[in-house]
Amino acid sequence: AGILKGTKVVIHSNVSTWNKRPLPLSPEDERLHKKRAARIKTLQQEISLLRKNKPKASVLISSLSGIVVDDEKAEKKGAWTRSTSNSGYVAANYLHDGAAGKGEKEVRYRARIPGDGKFEVRISYTEGSNRDRKVPVIVRHADGEKINYVDQTRRPPIDGSFISLGTYDFLAGDWDVVIISNKGTTAHVIADAVQLIPEGEAPKSIKATSPEETGRTKEQLASLESELQSLKEAGGASAMVIAAEEAPDPGDIPIALRGNAHEAGPNAPRGFIKILQSNPSPVIAPKSSGRAELADWIANPENPLTARVYVNRIWHHLFGRGIVQSVDNFGQMGDSPSNPELLDHLSTLFIEEGWSTKALIRNIMLSRVYQLSSLSTPSQASTDIENLYHWRQNHRRLQAEAIRDSILSVSGTLDERLGGNTVKPGTKTEYGYQFGGTRRSLYTPVFRNTLPEIMQVFDFADPNLVTGARTTSSVPTQALFMMNNPFVQEQAELAAERLLKEPLSEEASRINHSYLLALGRPPTDREEQILLSYLQTNTNSKESWTQIFQSLFASLDFRHLH
Repeated sequence: AGILKGTKVVIHSNVSTWNKRPLPLSPEDERLHKKRAARIKTLQQEISLLRKNKPKASVLISSLSGIVVDDEKAEKKGAWTRSTSNSGYVAANYLHDGAAGKGEKEVRYRARIPGDGKFEVRISYTEGSNRDRKVPVIVRHADGEKINYVDQTRRPPIDGSFISLGTYDFLAGDWDVVIISNKGTTAHVIADAVQLIPEGEAPKSIKATSPEETGRTKEQLASLESELQSLKEAGGASAMVIAAEEAPDPGDIPIALRGNAHEAGPNAPRGFIKILQSNPSPVIAPKSSGRAELADWIANPENPLTARVYVNRIWHHLFGRGIVQSVDNFGQMGDSPSNPELLDHLSTLFIEEGWSTKALIRNIMLSRVYQLSSLSTPSQASTDIENLYHWRQNHRRLQAEAIRDSILSVSGTLDERLGGNTVKPGTKTEYGYQFGGTRRSLYTPVFRNTLPEIMQVFDFADPNLVTGARTTSSVPTQALFMMNNPFVQEQAELAAERLLKEPLSEEASRINHSYLLALGRPPTDREEQILLSYLQTNTNSKESWTQIFQSLFASLDFRHLH
């Protein structure tokens, strides 16, 4: 218990996740990785800064009619803050009062009127939800002054930048024509530009900030982002793998008295199961979890259990039944091995070949016993009806993954690419997840509570439990799935299209080919006659062959090994 307590295997949270660690790199790869990481960090900072300071669309003063006074040339009372956060302002920026110093701040716009006449007065501002709804704007004209209240939460009605305050008479000379203050306001007050348009003069079309400037910024951003993407795609970073590591404070742990974790007894020193040992126990360092010593002990060639348990599970997967049938209970309370000598021989061979799973599977599959037929003979059945001594191959149903992959293989759509993440980008929850794609079932995402329908129907193991031997059921839902599920119907149609593209002119040849594809054997004479008769009465070739392939998928021969 102390060894496992001192080992970090999962990261605990609401839903625990596996602990992941980077694989080590060679010194040269490590140097290149650090250099690449430093460049990525620099690029990210440059992109962030460029985006933050990216020029926003603003109105060019030169594109405005009449007399224009920007906030840069206005007389300001109190502390106003320059800003470019919202687009649509005139020239370089606009001002806001910071929603502070109410009644103490104002901006006076002084204009030179060339001659007596009527002028339309407009002011510009950038709207926002944090703006004040009743900003006082005073217009001083030849007949006195008028206070207008502007709701700056609403978008300016003229080109999204200006609002008209009306037309007034002005006398020639220099005048404070407009005063914007924050008196009586509670939210942010914006002060930007004032425009006076002579009566009868048509306003010009407003033009935005120099496209050259915006274009240069976009090009620079695109270049940096492209380089960043290339560096990220180039890889070079150490691959992250699920692996254990030392916990922060490994050591012995106390015995929980009567199983109560809150009632601690004396410390139990870390060690190994003595009844399973023939050699002295490894020594565990005080500041170590002991996981390396535990791993060495488990994988020690003199350990009598590890190789036998592993070999038995491999045998179970290849034959449908282990040499020890209770694959999850390998001991006194489990079943005895049907052939102890065979188990010992394979275990010894497994260790001698470097604990290689591939070599073990190759040795078993190339053996005579694996290649036997599943046909039974009365004489042998009378002496070993359970086939404990493997005088024939076991007749068994395919597992869910093999059924799915076989369907995809027959239709010609099985994606045989290796590796990679197959969880859809942006997935935040398993609920409602739509399984798709044609990758091998080995790469199908396995969630705690959500599985593809075909996996659920054909006895996929509970992902929350360790399962050595799966349940093999035979229920009506399996037949209904093969007859009605859209996945099966779609793959049957694709298999039909694939067959019809083959250079086969006679229906008998197609029938033979379809059986070889789906069942790995030619049809019997009776099966061939039934299908020929069916094809003669159905003129739609594609539809007919779709039905045939779906029937083959639904057959017992397709789902079972013989």
